[in-house]
Amino acid sequence: MDFEIRTQLPVEWPEVVALINRAFVPDVNAAQLAEWVHDSAGWIDDLSLVAVQDERLVGHVMLSQLPLRTPNGDVAILCLTPLSVEPEAQRMGIGRGLVERVLRAAATRGEPFVVLEGSPRMYARFGFEPAADYGIERPSELIPEPAFQLVRLPSYRPELRGQVRYPDYFYEIGAVGP
Repeated sequence: MDFEIRTQLPVEWPEVVALINRAFVPDVNAAQLAEWVHDSAGWIDDLSLVAVQDERLVGHVMLSQLPLRTPNGDVAILCLTPLSVEPEAQRMGIGRGLVERVLRAAATRGEPFVVLEGSPRMYARFGFEPAADYGIERPSELIPEPAFQLVRLPSYRPELRGQVRYPDYFYEIGAVGP
């Protein structure tokens, strides 16, 4: 299956939201969360990528900023959410391509790591490990400890430790935990 991965264009955002909704049916929280992130200060234009096949969006991934509360104050870190692939295009390498590309982009920016809340079985293939093993605490006990993960990037600093903080909106729409 041939597809191209590139930075998402601003005019494609409505199409991305529709894709997220299709990929996460019946869970509408993923699209609500993505829209909130898109409209918030955590949005990073060049870290929102799409996969295009035959001029159609078939995948999307984005990294956004979250605060990490450390003993020395808050530090902005990156969070991967959501990863979306058209249901009929899943298991064809699109998700893998998107995650690998966005992690390379984060590494190029000098980011120390990327966190996510997701399936350990799915994300281990990209190098994600339990965040707690590196002193990075999950934002809520609603998240099973193994599901809160990080991948260390070349600029990883072991002294960077603390608790990731989710904005209140994540809790308001029920987008925390299983």
